[in-house]
Amino acid sequence: AERKALIARFKEQEVAWGDRDLRLSLMDEQGIHAALMFPGHVLSLEYEFAEDVDGIYANARAYNRWIHAEVGYAHERRMFLPPYLSLADVELAVEELERVIAEGAPVVAIVTGHAHGGRTNPRGGRSIADPIFDPFWARIDEAGVRVATHVGPTDYQKYGADLSEDPNAVLRDFDGLQWALYWGDRPAMETVASAIMHDLFGRFPKVRICLAEQGTVWLPYILRKLDATYFLGRQARFGRLERRPSEIFRDHFVVAPFPEENVKRVVAEVGIEPIVFGSDFPHGEGLAFPGDYVAAQLGGLPQEQVLAIMRDNLGRFLGIQA
Repeated sequence: AERKALIARFKEQEVAWGDRDLRLSLMDEQGIHAALMFPGHVLSLEYEFAEDVDGIYANARAYNRWIHAEVGYAHERRMFLPPYLSLADVELAVEELERVIAEGAPVVAIVTGHAHGGRTNPRGGRSIADPIFDPFWARIDEAGVRVATHVGPTDYQKYGADLSEDPNAVLRDFDGLQWALYWGDRPAMETVASAIMHDLFGRFPKVRICLAEQGTVWLPYILRKLDATYFLGRQARFGRLERRPSEIFRDHFVVAPFPEENVKRVVAEVGIEPIVFGSDFPHGEGLAFPGDYVAAQLGGLPQEQVLAIMRDNLGRFLGIQA
């Protein structure tokens, strides 16, 4: 009954979803100074149009123009809506990046996991740190634009062919094994691992990446694994790592634990610097009242760490002060 009441109240707020001024008023009511907000269906473009690269960019440009016209990329420096960019074609990616930079975008969004394989390999993939994408990252680095990823559809189900699974399944039809292996954690780990181990930040030291709605259950594991690899003397394919990967992560990523996770454990293992608050109500990993996160998850942490998670770390990422 309580959840039904909360959902009913949530639906009453629908009028504020597409009205930026009403949305700011709602944020004020909820005690939210600024938020990084993400698209939904646009995140599936690279898979719905896998073999139509021009179609990917036509849709991406239309979406980006729409959110810029309706809300803006950084309305009042409080509502941050990142335009979506695909790496399927480097020239078109840089072209659209230049356009949204000219319109004032401080953050752009890319898909989590691997990049699209390009026109000659539409069902394949590439590391986001493959040097083929250096013109894109060079412009990101030069402009100081932040990059964000959000959990979303991927094509990882193609690997299910090796495990008696349907390689063509779509997200809504995933069974338990597919959900466990191909949704969320694996793409997030591969984003982090490929960016660090392919030396993206050695080549472009000002790049910063946000991992939103991907949790942190996987994070201590992958950082321990990358550090162990580093100490075994295994080096980056596209450069040379000068520091342990966990240190690089803390300098270049921010990540939002799910509200049900043990945030204090993650802080103890990873450090406070990359941890930020996130919520996505009415999804299960969201809170109807965002401020409840403090009492529910951060009790016992020093005040300065609470402020870091709830305000300072994301504020620094976005270049704002609350």
